[in-house]
Amino acid sequence: MTALLHELKQIALEVEAGVSEERRREWIEELSLKCGEWMGHADAEVRWTAASILYWLGIDAEYTGDLLEVRKEALRVLHEHPLFCNPVAEALLSGWDELDWGALHHAFGTAEDVPIHLKAMCAEDERLRERGLTRLVDHVRHQGGYCQALPYALRFLLRLLAEEYPYPDTQKEIIGVLLTRFVDDEAIVYGKAGQVLREGMILYLPYLNHEELAVQDQVITLLGKVGKDHPLAHRALMDIIERSPWEYQQSLALYAFGHLRHWSPEHEQLVHDWLSFHPSRDWQRDAAAALIFYHGGKGPAAAWQNILDYFLHYGHESSPSDQLFINWWTNYTRESLPTDLEEIIYRISDL
Repeated sequence: MTALLHELKQIALEVEAGVSEERRREWIEELSLKCGEWMGHADAEVRWTAASILYWLGIDAEYTGDLLEVRKEALRVLHEHPLFCNPVAEALLSGWDELDWGALHHAFGTAEDVPIHLKAMCAEDERLRERGLTRLVDHVRHQGGYCQALPYALRFLLRLLAEEYPYPDTQKEIIGVLLTRFVDDEAIVYGKAGQVLREGMILYLPYLNHEELAVQDQVITLLGKVGKDHPLAHRALMDIIERSPWEYQQSLALYAFGHLRHWSPEHEQLVHDWLSFHPSRDWQRDAAAALIFYHGGKGPAAAWQNILDYFLHYGHESSPSDQLFINWWTNYTRESLPTDLEEIIYRISDL
C-alpha cells in the first residue's frame, strides 16, 4: 500500500503541475480505469488521491461508457475529500445537495460536477480555487452557449462574494468572470440567470469601495449590465457620477447608467444638461451614449436632436472611437428615426 500511495502522489504532483492537452488525453486513457480501481481501495488516502488525479486531468461528461462511470465515482469520492469538505464550503454552500444536479445539464453533459467546482473554490490551496473557478465557468458558459445549470451554479457562486469568504483574490476573479463571461448575452441578462445576478446586487455594492480601482470599475460596468430596474443600482451609479474623485470613473458610471431603466425626470434632465453644457467633450459623448442606450432608439425627437447637435458640432474632430460610435448609433436607431434625421446621421458618418 505504501508503494501504491507513493506512486499515486508522484503522478498527482505531475498532473497538478500541468500537462499538455495531448498528454492529458494519453493519461486519461492510461489512468482512468486504474484510478477507478484505486478508488475502491480500503485506504481513504488512496481513494482521495486517485480521485484528485482525475479531477486535475478533467474527466468530464463528454466521456461515456466505463469512463463515465469512473467520473461519477470520482465525484462521489471527492465529496468526502478533506480538501473539498472544509468549513468555508460547509458555511457558504449549504443546500447544494438538495438540488438534483444530475437532472441539470451544462456544456459537457450532466451537472453533477458543479458542486465539486464550487467546493474547490473554498479550498485553502490557491491552485485548487483557480482550477475550480475555471472548470465551473467553462462548463456552464462554454463557447458562449447558455446551459440549463447556469442560474443554479450562479446562485451558489455569488455566495462566495460574501464577507465571510476568506479569499479576497478569488473574489476579485469572480467579479471579473461575472463581467466578462456572464453578462455579454441578452439570453442571460434577461433570463433566469439575469434574475439571479440582479438578486445578488447587494453582494456587489461593497466592491465599489475596493482598494483597487480596477475592481471598482468592473463593478460599475456590472451594475449597468444587470441593474435594470434595481433601485440599488440607480442610487449607486448616480452617487459615483456625482461624487467620485476620478472623472474617468464618473464617465464610466454615466455610460453604465444609460443601460438602466426608469430614470427619474431629474436624472434625464441632468444627463441632457451634461450633453449640452459639460466642458468635457468625452463627458458629452458618454452622456449621448447614455441617452441612446436609455431611449433604445425610441426617445422623443428633442432628445435625438440634442444628440445630433453634439455630433454635428464635433463631427469634424471625430476620433476613431467616435467614428465607430456614430456608425453603431446609425445602425441602432435607423428604423426609428424620421428620414430627415437619417440623412443628417449619414452625413455625420461620412465626416
